[in-house]
Formats: sequence, C-alpha cells, structure tokens
Amino acid sequence: MESPPSVSSKLDNTALARARLKRLPQLPIDDFKIVFRPSAGVDLAQYNDVELRAAVVANSGLHSVVADEDLVCTNLAKNIFTVSTSCADRVANYAKIRELTLRGEKLGFHAYIAPPDGAWAGIIHRAWNGESPQDLLQALRRVNPLLTIVQARDMGRTSRSVLTHFMAEEPPPSVKIFGILYAVFNFRPKVEACLNCRQVGHRRDERSRVTAAYRRHGLPATTLEHLLFPSRPHLPALRSLVEFLDETGIVAYR
Repeated sequence: MESPPSVSSKLDNTALARARLKRLPQLPIDDFKIVFRPSAGVDLAQYNDVELRAAVVANSGLHSVVADEDLVCTNLAKNIFTVSTSCADRVANYAKIRELTLRGEKLGFHAYIAPPDGAWAGIIHRAWNGESPQDLLQALRRVNPLLTIVQARDMGRTSRSVLTHFMAEEPPPSVKIFGILYAVFNFRPKVEACLNCRQVGHRRDERSRVTAAYRRHGLPATTLEHLLFPSRPHLPALRSLVEFLDETGIVAYR
C-alpha cells in the first residue's frame, strides 16, 4: 500500500501556532475513543492526520476497508491524537498499539481508552502490580457489583496507583480488589510543566515556543547552553534571543 503524501517537517511558525490554538472538532458522542500519546521527543505537529491514520490502521491489524468509518483527530496543544470508532470490536485492536511507523521510522506511543463523558475519576493508591487494564477492570467489576466501573488502568510504570472511572453521582469511599479494601481519592489532573523552560502548560518534549524562537533567530538548538550560562560570550543574534526569552518569560531561571 502506498504511503500517503507527507507535509514538510518545517512548518511555518504562524501556521503551527494557529493549528495548536484551533478549536477541535466534536467527535461522535457515542463512539469509543482511544487516545494516543507519543514518547518523549516526538512532535505530532510534524505529521498530518492522514499519515497518523494510515499508520494506526497499518499497525492495528485491521483492513483499511473495515476501519474506513473510524476517525482521527489531533490535539496539537496536548501533543496527542484520538481515534474514534463506533465498533466495540475494533477498540482492542487500537488500544494494543505500542508503536507506529511514520516516514519509515518506528515511534513509541502509549494508547489508552478514554472514559465516557460524565464519568467520575478516582485514584486507588498502591494497588497496581503489573496487571493489564483489562485484568484490573474485570477484577474491580467482579468484587464490586453495585458500582458501575467503566475503566481502570495503571498510572504509568513509575507509579503503583490505579486510575478508575465510575458512572455515579458521587464517588464511592472505597473499593475492593485482589482481596484488599482500598480508599478511593478524587483525581486531580496533573499540571503539565516543562523542566527546560520552567513554564506550565506543556511538557519538556513540547518546547514549541523555544524551538520557534531558535528558528526565528537562525540558531541551532544547541545554543541552549548559552542561556543556562549567561556569563559566556554571546553572539549578537544570541543576545537578541536571550532578550526575547527574558521578555516573554520563557527562561525565568537565569
């Protein structure tokens, strides 16, 4: 199968900023949504939705005709994209994907099934021991029959917490799983922060503002060391870049 036409890897700064701030289209409410988050260092702005969709279908094991009704929507502000499907049988095919081949390069992705609208999120601490999301959900449903649990998954390899979604007007105080009674805590989304520029709202792998500043001043990304060590001599273009970053607050730790 021929690969879809690609776009230039260097997008115009104005076009890229407009794409990140644009209003996202509303996906079908009744569809299942599978969210894909790339590994650190992967910028989805370098790929178009046609490329992403083709890579997802190719790695899902589904025939292109079967997946023809499924949709892809990219959220550049969060550096994620969502696959929307009305078929429950195809959800597992998408959720099991761990890497996508884009422009001949294999890139790592973390895929998870998004909870339904209106679901309440709760955290169960120290409850995960390597189980898959399917095993967690089955275990919770089996011993908590009075609760409508729609999703359960781990919070990442570095955490033992389980994120659980309930369809209820109020959260349950506790749940049982694996023979242990756990308290359920309200889930508060973590504020994303960049360790490079000390700003909130984006992660370290989403340094679009800093990268754009480098390109406008015609400087390579390796000049970041000059920003960290202002005592070193700077080129005229670099001095203007330092002033720009100071004025915009991107480098607030100098």
